[in-house]
Parts: sequence; C-alpha cells; structure tokens
Amino acid sequence: MRWDVIDRSAHPAVTSAPSNVPLDGSAAAHPRRRRALDGLRCLAVVSVVVYHAEEQYLPGGFVGVDLFFALSGYLITALLLAEHERTGVVSLGAFWLRRVRRLWPLAWLTLAGVAVLGLFGVWGADRERLLPAETLAAVANVSNWWQMANGGYLTVGVAPSPLRHFWSLAVEEQFYLIWPILLVGLVAVGRRLGGSDRVGGPGRDRGTAVLAAGIGALFVASAGSAYLASPTVAYLGTHTRAVALLAGAGLAVALRRTPLGGPASSGARRLVLSAGILGAAVLVVASFVASPEWPLLHRGGFSVVALAATGVVAAALVPGWPRRLLAIAPLVWVGRRSYAVYLVHWPLVVAMGPEVPGWVVVAVVLPTSVAIAAVLHRVVELPVQVRRFAPGRLLASGLVVLAITAGALWWARPTSPTAGEQVAATLERVPDPEPATPPPVDSPSTTVPCIPADAPARLFTGGTEQFDESTVQAVADPASGCAEQTRVLVLGDSLGRGASNGLVALGDPSVLVWDRTSLGCSFGATSATSEACPDWRQAWPISLLGIQPDVVLVFSRVLEDLPGGADAPFLTPEADAERTAVFAEAAEVLGATGAQVRFVSAAVPGEPNGRFYCDGRVAGTPCDRAWVDAWNRSLAAGAAAGGAGVIDAAGWTAARSATDAIDRPDGLHYSGGALFEHATWLLGEIERSAGRA
Repeated sequence: MRWDVIDRSAHPAVTSAPSNVPLDGSAAAHPRRRRALDGLRCLAVVSVVVYHAEEQYLPGGFVGVDLFFALSGYLITALLLAEHERTGVVSLGAFWLRRVRRLWPLAWLTLAGVAVLGLFGVWGADRERLLPAETLAAVANVSNWWQMANGGYLTVGVAPSPLRHFWSLAVEEQFYLIWPILLVGLVAVGRRLGGSDRVGGPGRDRGTAVLAAGIGALFVASAGSAYLASPTVAYLGTHTRAVALLAGAGLAVALRRTPLGGPASSGARRLVLSAGILGAAVLVVASFVASPEWPLLHRGGFSVVALAATGVVAAALVPGWPRRLLAIAPLVWVGRRSYAVYLVHWPLVVAMGPEVPGWVVVAVVLPTSVAIAAVLHRVVELPVQVRRFAPGRLLASGLVVLAITAGALWWARPTSPTAGEQVAATLERVPDPEPATPPPVDSPSTTVPCIPADAPARLFTGGTEQFDESTVQAVADPASGCAEQTRVLVLGDSLGRGASNGLVALGDPSVLVWDRTSLGCSFGATSATSEACPDWRQAWPISLLGIQPDVVLVFSRVLEDLPGGADAPFLTPEADAERTAVFAEAAEVLGATGAQVRFVSAAVPGEPNGRFYCDGRVAGTPCDRAWVDAWNRSLAAGAAAGGAGVIDAAGWTAARSATDAIDRPDGLHYSGGALFEHATWLLGEIERSAGRA
C-alpha cells in the first residue's frame, strides 16, 4: 500500500535509524546511528525493571515508558519525513511491515513462553483463567483497552498478570497504525497550502508550520483528555498517553533538516542541552515521587513528563558531554536489547511471587532478563530485521508459535471437579467423628434447571466441645455453573474458610462458592505467629478477575495494625481513619467488575477459649469489645465510602450468646450445627446482596 504525497524536487535526507544492522549488534553498517539513543533506551528499561521488581525503590520508574514513547515518536516521525523528502512518497504498507518485523516476533515468543509456563502451574488457577483473553488482546494489540475493561492497570497492576506490561506495546502499535496516516494528511495539507516544498523556500516553511500546528493541536487534545479522564483511563488510554509520542513527533519536525545532528547553531545547541538537563532532572524527581495513582500525574503531569523526556532525547542528539555519557559501551549494549529485556522481565517478576524480598527480585530479574534478551536479540531479533527469514518462512514460524501458545493455554486451563468429585474429596478429608444430630435447617427449595440434582450432603455434624479442624480445610472449586446461579467469592482469613465450608456443606444449588481465603491472613497477618501473608492488593484482584463473582464476601478478625500504616493506637481517630481508608480502597478494588461487595463484621471472641488468639488477655487486644466495636465502625464507614455493604455476623453471634461455648468451641470458629445455621443465615444475606432473595 502506497500513499503518494509526491514532490519531484524533494532532496535525499539521512534516515534516523539503519535499515540493516550487523549480527554482532555493532553500528558498522550505519555510521550515522546515534549510540546515545541506545544509551537512553538502557536507562529507560532499567528504570521500568526496577519499578516492577520493587516499587518502593523507584515508585515512579514507569516514566521510563514515557521516555520510550518520546523516543519512538521522534524516530518514527523522522523516518517517515525522511522517506517523503527522499522519494516524495510515504509507503504505509512498507512502514507497517517493518513494524511487524520489529515487534511481533519477540512479542509472540513471549506470549508462547508465558503460555507454556502455565502448564507447570506457575501462574495459578485464577490467573490462568484470564490468560486466553489477555493473550488474544496482546496479539490484537489492544491490551490497554482490555485492561481498562477488566479492572484497569491500577487494579490489574497490583494483581500481577504476566502479560500486564503489554499495555504499552499496544499503545505504540496503535500509534504506529494511526499516526502515519495523520502525518501523510498533514504533509498533504502543508503541500497544498505552501505550493512548492523546496528546502529553504517559503513552501517548506509553511509545510513545517502545518505539521507543527497539527502536532500541537493533537498534543493539547491528548493532554486535555488525560485531565478529564479517570486515573485508570489516563494511565492506559492511547489517546491520553499519546502526549509523549506526539512530543517526540514534534521534535522530529523541529529537527527535520538534521534529524540526527540536532540544531546547527551553537546557541540553539546550548539551549537544547539546557532543556535536556532540566528534562533529566524532572524525570529523576518523578521516578522517586510519582505513582500511577498520583492525581497530579493526570492533571498535566503526563504532559510535563513527555516534554521532559523529549528534551532528554534532543540533548542526546547534540554534541556534548550528555551524548558522550549516554554512548558508553555497556549502556549501548543493553539499550540495543532493551525491547527483549522489557518483554521478558515482567513474567520473571510475576513468577517469583510477591513474597520474595524486593532486593532479591531486582538482583535476579535484571541480570536474567538481560541474559535472555541477549540470546533473543542474536537468535531472533536481528535475523528478522536484516531479513534472513524469507516472508513465507517468517509467516509459517509465526503460525507455529501461535499454535503452541493456543495449545498450551488449552492444556493449562483450570478444570473444576464435578459436584460428585467435590463431595467425595471433602468426605475424604473429614474425620470420622462421634456425630450428634444437627439442629434441623430449612434448606432453600429453589431448583435451578442447569444444576445437577445430586447436591452435596451435610458434612459437618453435631455440636462439639473441641474445634473441628476440617471446617477450615481447603474448599474445592465448584463445577462450572450457569447464569441462574450466584457466584460467590470468599476472601479473608480462617473465618471465611469456615463459612465457605458451611456454604458448600449446605448443598444449596443456587450458589457456587470459590474459597480464596488464607489462614491467618486477611488485610494482613492476624497474629504474630502467622506465616508471611500475601498482600491483599495483589492476591484479591487476581481472584476477582479470574472468577467474575456476583458477590464478594470479606472476612477478617480484628487486626491490631494494618500493614504499612502509621501504627497509631487502636482506639484513636488516626487509627480509625487509617482503617476506614483501607476498607474503602478494598471495596473499590473488589467492586471494579460490578460484584456486590460485603464485609462481614467481626464478633467478640468467646470466653475463655477465644483468649488463645489474644495472647491470653482481653483488655487492649482484639478480644476487647471496645476494639471489636471500633473495628466494625471503621468497617461500616469504609464500606459506605467504597460502595460496599456490611453483613452483621457480630450481631448474629451475639444473639446466640447462650450457646456460644458449643457454637464456637475455640472461641472463634463455628462448629457442628452452628456451622450450618450460620451458613443458612449467610446464604440469605448472599441472596439479598445478589438481588435474588
């Protein structure tokens, strides 16, 4: 496909990037290649890797992506303008084919690698459920829009999908699709308005002015759309993040005569160097103080970062100490492999898991990513770019890679046990107790046509004087259901685990229960002896997106201190405000897909066995009624602020105080008949929450 904007007087111009590169990665084949730009790529990708590996080290390290965007906008626009000035023609088909060769092979290999690792259970069942859709979005280059439709980067970002980083590739790919067409249009308008487009003539000046005005208008529109957008859309949107790409494009127009040399006059070069130093300072500060949720970032901050990044790119083109510094051999070597580093580093971070200390993740992921990238660069990236693969062979290889990806995703897909298998597995783990007859429970009579008739039997029997550990053992995922059933996701600590067992034991066909609780863990560790708990901000959104529940239940004992807080005394207003903010955040995150979120209030631990969970004390501990009441008040306030609700389990337990010693033999967990009565009551609350009562 050729869009001809022809000017027979156009003069040859130096392109801003080589058409071929020797396999050793040297610049011998193209002496005009700017090594400093590769040095910039190195700094950009290292900042992103460190940010992803341990956010606390470089909370704003994502600005490295903006530096990539500015550099891409500059180089792509410079190439297109140079082609037009050299030949009078912009061949869009050839341009898009070059982009395909440059980007798709490594991207598809990364997708295949992630899919194959799923065969070994690396990502977990809930993540694995999302991978087919995420992979398809990545292949179609719409990952950013998929993320916006499925919780956004700010929730998916803390729920680490191994393909999360494909959002930025999608933004660039969409820019590469749209921008050349717009650029051709602007060039055509400039040619008509300016008549002759000879170098140095008035037509040239008018054509450049049209380009500059068009890019400026688009820049303002992009910045304005970010200002009006939500943080998620501002961070992920093609239209909002285009500011950096457009800023780079503007630089290419400004340096149209000398795309690789910068301005000719010494005064202009000094000005560019000053802008570059100022831009570098802005990027460094942003790297340490910014965050994706930072309101200032979406209220003009992205525009400032884009201009700063463009200033740094411009300074890298001008002779001087910044260019010499960026052209140091190690920076250049890593920079030329930066695309592969970017692709492989994030799956490695996710595979290591959130429990690994940040410094360990950085120490492992950074060198490993560079080593893998070096192999991919030599074996795949460079041979494809220098056209050592014929088009037919390249197409066949791509189809094989996609077939491997699809096959691996199919084989790794999570499979749920049938209802009968689930009952058998649960029966196997229940000890053979001395059963007493549970109190009669009126089970719901609703039948759902798509549900098997063989519902599970009651598995926990009789009141006990000792805690029945089987009530907090893992609950198998349900068999696939249908639209008439209510999908319930249970999160939190062992209280939620007991509730999950009770709901499954009821055998009611109207609900499907997914248990994603972690013993001893909810919003943090529920006791000093608990093992390391996953961050709820990372774990819960994964389950939310993978299961797509109708109702989310969140259980938690009273926590003396929430992780990351200021550790204010529990009964102070400061502690209440801190808890309320965390609960509101959780409500917003868990409600992102439209689920009805319900926090379950905490009951006062029973006497005397409940003191076991409070170091044998009551006053000034989570066994203190004043503490429990304060916790539940914060829970209600946070739920209201985040659009969630509260299920009053504390009130239900208090109404049964006369039988508490039997209901909760360990002072905390329901057992025997109480487990069924609590589950039956909870089922009614679930149905009301789902609007199906």
